[in-house]
Amino acid sequence: MNLEYKKELITKAIRNGNYPKVLYKYRTIEQTKMILDNFSFWFATPDSFNDPFDCGLSENQTPTLSDARKHFNRLNIEETIIDKSISLYERTPEKLIQLVNNAKEKSILSKGVLSLSEKFDDILMWSHYSEYHKGIVLGLDLEADLEFFVTPIRIDYQDAYEELNYLNDPEKSTIDTLKIKSSQWKYESEIRIYKNDSGLHKINKSAIKNIYFGVSTKQEDIDEVCQICSDKGLDSVNFFKGEKGHGTFKIEFKAL
Repeated sequence: MNLEYKKELITKAIRNGNYPKVLYKYRTIEQTKMILDNFSFWFATPDSFNDPFDCGLSENQTPTLSDARKHFNRLNIEETIIDKSISLYERTPEKLIQLVNNAKEKSILSKGVLSLSEKFDDILMWSHYSEYHKGIVLGLDLEADLEFFVTPIRIDYQDAYEELNYLNDPEKSTIDTLKIKSSQWKYESEIRIYKNDSGLHKINKSAIKNIYFGVSTKQEDIDEVCQICSDKGLDSVNFFKGEKGHGTFKIEFKAL
């Protein structure tokens, strides 16, 4: 599937209401300044997340020789070599587990993941990811840089899951481990962007549409971020400041 087709799919999904037009990233002040300095976001490796189940779903611990043969056929390995390998795994089953680990590493551990949310006003997320409400939430417009947002996955929150089988179906196993998380994380309303490599990925600065300052963000930090945006030519960014709601556990944002 080529890049242009993937971008077209995202556009259709937004227009059909399957994806929001804007996604949000919760950050600290220092993290935000780094983002604005080079207009880049860090895509983390799947084995670096704080939840050991996130991108770490368990694999089938009893892979079969048939699974291994299917894996080798998919790689177009010669039949004679496959037969020798199968004989080896039959004599030493522990090597079959190693084959599974190698297949998993190639399928998932090389990916880069950026976690975004459909919400900008969640109290818990402000507490966990935006420096106890002293940080920022960035509102990112998907249509302003479709290439950056290839490829999006909406998280599927579940209480249990079917174990993965990287030998039998690596594509399904990869997508499942990227998108399935415990239902305890459902409040995050996460949509994640994954790429084939981790590290910094640049975003078109026009995609940065809104900046939300927390209830406890210091005025000096607000002034500094606003000045950085001005210096960087982000003249169309909308700024908002959060305030505690009265008689309700909500954050109300007012335009600056």
